[in-house]
Amino acid sequence: MGATAAGRTPSQKTGVSGAGLRVSASASKSNVPEETSGPLSVICRSTATSTGGAITVTSGSVVDISRSTISGNTAQYGGGVVMFHSTAEFVNTTISGNHAEREGGGVAVPAYYVSSHLTFDKSTITGNTAEKGGGVDIGYGEVFLSHTLVSGNTAVEGPELRVSSDAYDAGVDAHNLFGVNGEAGVVGFTPGPTDIVPAPGVPLSDILDPVLANTAGPTQTHVLVPGRSAPDARSEEHT
Repeated sequence: MGATAAGRTPSQKTGVSGAGLRVSASASKSNVPEETSGPLSVICRSTATSTGGAITVTSGSVVDISRSTISGNTAQYGGGVVMFHSTAEFVNTTISGNHAEREGGGVAVPAYYVSSHLTFDKSTITGNTAEKGGGVDIGYGEVFLSHTLVSGNTAVEGPELRVSSDAYDAGVDAHNLFGVNGEAGVVGFTPGPTDIVPAPGVPLSDILDPVLANTAGPTQTHVLVPGRSAPDARSEEHT
């Protein structure tokens, strides 16, 4: 397994790509330690002039990000995270309030000559904005989601999640929640039978608290509204 992004708290950084963290398997040294423990919190408005406002993962890297919050970052592509020819798994992680001028407000996998592989498990993606793929934008590669909430993101095309024609797989049907108010907000795939699309008339405020807050976990997240359908999708809070 590659780097485990944990125990780091980048704050108000700027750069061209991966302003908070940059992970490259081809580099002699990464700014993510190989073996660490604890949460990663990227919450302090890092800005990249090109790609990956908070994190860039590239050159065949394999990264696991867990119990983390990636929030308030900006870039042209991948306001929170951008991936090139790499693999990343997000577990019990909140990706919130990031902005991309073009694609992937929360996470972007741009169209590239080598694909990337992206997995979300028990995570929350909300409040991110972009021109395309407000929450997540998959240009080339594959994405798998399980017990993950993708709701309240904004984009002209694919407000929650956009999978382009060049991407070759989108694995869903695993108790996810997509969209708000009767609209899944996805492009390029259809949510599966076990996934949830909130009924018409159900706004974001009936699904989760749109304000990040410290709860029982180690980093900030969005508290789910009791009694609604969201807890059936995201079966575990961040721990």
